[in-house]
Amino acid sequence: PPFLIDGSSLSFRISGGNSEKLRVELHIDGEVVKTATGTNSERMEDVTWNLAASMGKTATIALIDEDDGSWGHLNVDEFWIR
Repeated sequence: PPFLIDGSSLSFRISGGNSEKLRVELHIDGEVVKTATGTNSERMEDVTWNLAASMGKTATIALIDEDDGSWGHLNVDEFWIR
């Protein structure tokens, strides 16, 4: 669902496959403005996106999983706006 960007950063954890077909997307005003993918590892990595210039706007997050290869999965956790 859409959410208000009321902080200067968005952080989350990600693991799984490293592929353009596996990604987290941040959409603002209907456009993809940030993406992240895994590193072919099950070890969760921290991602932080600077959103200071987008404060007050409405955003959505999309999890894209279109890969069926050997690392064809995506794991995400702990989304926080700060």
